[in-house]
Amino acid sequence: MHTNQPHDALDRDALLFTMLLPALIRYRDSLDRDVPEITAAIALLRIMDARRE
Repeated sequence: MHTNQPHDALDRDALLFTMLLPALIRYRDSLDRDVPEITAAIALLRIMDARRE
């Protein structure tokens, strides 16, 4: 089976930045307390998103 790696990377990016990041932000905002690991993951995803543009 042949996979098109650049296309797979685009699909992965689309999932990360259009689905996972907003869901993670909503989850963090729904919590009663700050969870530093979640905030750090959101910051890392935002940095990755900014670098890909």
